Parts: sequence; structure tokens; C-alpha cells
Amino acid sequence: MDDLLTSINSLNLAWRIAAFAGLAVATHLIVILLRQIAGRASMNERVKRHQKLRSVATLTTSALVFTLYFFAIGLILREFGVSLTA
Repeated sequence: MDDLLTSINSLNLAWRIAAFAGLAVATHLIVILLRQIAGRASMNERVKRHQKLRSVATLTTSALVFTLYFFAIGLILREFGVSLTA
């Protein structure tokens, strides 16, 4: 991961912004894909009968979505010089 950030930091500002914008778009597409997979999985007859299992699947999907978004936002903030260690 550090090698990737080092190679991105060696680019000029316009390319770095484009790289992180691409990361944000890719993150959003992954989130859409995760939600579609979770939606299809929850439509299964077995899952429909088990409310607790559906709740756990929804919670897991939400946790993955928030993790992806916070990771992407953290990388973008780090690029603009915001310290994330506080």
C-alpha cells in the first residue's frame, strides 16, 4: 500500500487528483455492487424466513460500505495534507 501511495505522490498534482477521483469512483462502484449482491442474497426464500439472518446481512453490508468510503475519504484527505493520526 505504501508503494502505491509513494508512486502516486511522485505524480504532479493534476494526475494525483485524477487518481484519487478514480479511486472514489471505483469505491462507489464497488459499493453499488455489494448492495446489489446483498439485495439478491436477501431475496432468497430461506433468508426471507429468517429475519435475524437478513438483519446480519444488512449490517455486514453497511459495515463494508462505510469501511470503503472512509478508506477512500482518508486517502483523499491524506493527499491534501490532513493528519489522520489524531
